[in-house]
Amino acid sequence: MSAASGKMSSGDSKLVQSLINRLGDSLPCYQLGSQVLLDAKKLLEQNQESLKRLSVRRLLVIATGLSSLLDKIGKKKEAVNQNDEDTLFLHAKSQLIVLNTLAQCMDANWAAVKVRAGQEGGQAGEQSGGGGVGGDGGGDDKASLPPNTPDPTALSEQLIMVLVGQAFYFLHVQPNKDIFPMTMKRISRACARIVHFLSASNFGVIFNRISAKVAALCASKDEEADTAEILLIKHLCLNQQRLALLVEEFAKHCRNFKKNLQHAVAQRLREGIWNWIGEYPTEFVLLCQSQRKLATGAEKLFDVYDGWSQDSTKRKTAFWPLQTMLLILCPDVMLNIALNNQQKIAGAEPKRRFLDTLKKSLTVAKLADVSSICYVDICKASCFVSKGDMSALRYLVPSIEVELKERLFNPSKPLAGADPSADAALMVDCLVSFFRLNHRPVIQSLFKQCFDPATPDVFRLVLAKALLTIVREGSSLPWNPSIDVTYTHLAPPLRQLFQEYVAKQRKYDAASSSATSTRKATAKTGRAGKSGGVMATYTMDHDILLLLVDLFNSDPMLALTNGSSDSAQVKADTRALLTGLTSLLQDDHNPEIKHCAVKTLLKMHSAANIAQWNALDPMNSFWEISSHVTISMSLQLIGHRVSQPAELMEWLNALCMSRNAFLRLHKDLASQGSHIGLRNQTNSKLEVAFLLQLWSSEQS
Repeated sequence: MSAASGKMSSGDSKLVQSLINRLGDSLPCYQLGSQVLLDAKKLLEQNQESLKRLSVRRLLVIATGLSSLLDKIGKKKEAVNQNDEDTLFLHAKSQLIVLNTLAQCMDANWAAVKVRAGQEGGQAGEQSGGGGVGGDGGGDDKASLPPNTPDPTALSEQLIMVLVGQAFYFLHVQPNKDIFPMTMKRISRACARIVHFLSASNFGVIFNRISAKVAALCASKDEEADTAEILLIKHLCLNQQRLALLVEEFAKHCRNFKKNLQHAVAQRLREGIWNWIGEYPTEFVLLCQSQRKLATGAEKLFDVYDGWSQDSTKRKTAFWPLQTMLLILCPDVMLNIALNNQQKIAGAEPKRRFLDTLKKSLTVAKLADVSSICYVDICKASCFVSKGDMSALRYLVPSIEVELKERLFNPSKPLAGADPSADAALMVDCLVSFFRLNHRPVIQSLFKQCFDPATPDVFRLVLAKALLTIVREGSSLPWNPSIDVTYTHLAPPLRQLFQEYVAKQRKYDAASSSATSTRKATAKTGRAGKSGGVMATYTMDHDILLLLVDLFNSDPMLALTNGSSDSAQVKADTRALLTGLTSLLQDDHNPEIKHCAVKTLLKMHSAANIAQWNALDPMNSFWEISSHVTISMSLQLIGHRVSQPAELMEWLNALCMSRNAFLRLHKDLASQGSHIGLRNQTNSKLEVAFLLQLWSSEQS
């Protein structure tokens, strides 16, 4: 019997329920009209942490209790004055806390399942004498493929139906989204995580809901009937078997699709296919190697959508991306077309015609955008195929690589679609794919082009996002390069780019009072004022700086690698980097940047990273650079440049502890450079800062 659905003692149930009750008591909506609990935030976090730990074995009772609590908040919210925005906000915030707690508990349970599966897999591998995902017949690449994600603990179907209904309500209805858009976005993200877990633990319940809705929509005469359930596909955890079920289900009904369902399935099924490839890459790799279809319904669905797309350019734009993904699910058909095989596969001609039209459309004004989307999908998919595999994906990319680069990375004619964020996302996907397919020319050309100040700012944004994606996703497939091949090439220009955007941020903080007031108004409502191009430029610069700081936090070597043989230059580069990060700690107008900067600064002060500050002269550089950082933070306290001095004191304490940890590791060399006058100045500034805070009238 599973850990979460096993029998529980009444004592266990009472313990879990008491924690949920305490969580409820500390929610903002239950403190209305009464004295706010002291340290409510700390109590809430403690209760959340306790529930997360218990969820490894007690997820069923925890999920049941949190679902009931969510219902109570909903009923309480309905009873209050719907025009009282402050009260509604406290209820929405409470719902967010409960949904986040439930999502965190599910994540913790699933993480424990993955750990146990990894341990059991490791033991089985030892007993069988090795092997891997690819079996004993595969080569090195197959043996080193990542293992498939195990399913999480199954819950009762009755509870699943309740939880899916609750999550679907927030995903679809999104109450008060016009009043609290940022809060509702966070609620939607939490609900998406919940649906993702439930689809892996009890897929049948969600599949039956989608299947019933599709059948009802096909039987209905209403051309504009609600297709909201199809939205769930975007959030599902789909393995090969689940995806095949969905494809076959849609193929069975597709000829009866009404117009709105055609478009809903075209958008969401494409997203579902990418969910499968991203979460179960090994299954996709093996499918491509097998030269078999994922499901026979994929071809049928392609043919039906191909017929619909002939009607208009608008339909081509809507349907071609799904058709591309459906073709990718048919490796045998694609290879036959790519090799121009004389022994034609039955039904392959419409697919051949589609690919020919797709290539020609890259230079057709009205179809160039959708063609680019389709070819970027092909490039992304080809990253999951090794160069040694016989796959059509590897044949198709070289034939359109030049045209695609010209279309997406042309500085004199940048993309100008209706949605700039979608354009940037497409460029990111393309850049990451090109890097994985052939990293050397990309480092020398496309990456270099993105640093050029003559190119549009979006190129820098795309570069930072692409590098962050490469760092976070790693190189789970053995043939894809890892980020370390870029260190020597990219670290110096990334440091320079960081300094440029830190300087821009200082100018904004010093001169842009209008931007400050706009940010304050946006903080609660998420609705930005109309300040035209100035605000757009500010937002772009802010986003690029945040991405750079996050990138350095994710991989410090992208900031610290230095190929110079001049010790003084290396030391100056590292000092500029760290003092630049320190200057961001006083930016109260940009809390995201501030908190990311402090995480990065503390990470840079780990013993391993301090050793990389200047390998040519480590100890002297340590004393000088760390002294400058400490003085800068001390002066922020002395000059009252921060709104929360207690927070900065905590960070300064953590930094000093990291410095001491490094010195303990290198105690034999600790005296080297410690005599510099800057060290005495540091101690003096620290002492003044601490004394000022000790005598502060603020209780914190």
